[in-house]
Amino acid sequence: MKKFLLFAFFLLLSTSLFAETTIVYIDINKILNKSDAGQKTIKILEADLKKNNEKFKVIEDELKKEEKGIIAKKNVISDEDFNKKLFDLRKKIKEYRIAKSSNINNFNEKKQTLTNNFVKVINPIIADYASKNNISIVIRKEHMVVGKTELDISEKILKLVNEQIKEIK
Repeated sequence: MKKFLLFAFFLLLSTSLFAETTIVYIDINKILNKSDAGQKTIKILEADLKKNNEKFKVIEDELKKEEKGIIAKKNVISDEDFNKKLFDLRKKIKEYRIAKSSNINNFNEKKQTLTNNFVKVINPIIADYASKNNISIVIRKEHMVVGKTELDISEKILKLVNEQIKEIK
């Protein structure tokens, strides 16, 4: 009986020692959007997106103008010429849509790549912070349901990122 009580005592003592795990969470999007390097990257992406949108807006306006011209000539030209011009316009519209879709996909891939690179760059900073502060687990905020605000280390990591990272490649 004494052995059982002694065993139970050590079992309870050991489980209380393992219960001292420190878990915190971090908001990667906040760090990306508020860090100096992240803001530079976002500005580059937004400028690229704006330039491409302007380019496609010009093409779209030209296609609308061409469509109005074809419709205006509908009663003047023969049905064969009208159908040929309409076919050519549809072909241009199809090419425009493919190019725009491809451009959007390329932009999304570029954005995802830069975000992944950013996470790779800040992972050592987070790992170093965790080891210095005896943190066992760091969870991304996106993967959490609820957490105390005291457990959020985003601001602390943001300061470290601004000190250590000047740009994302």
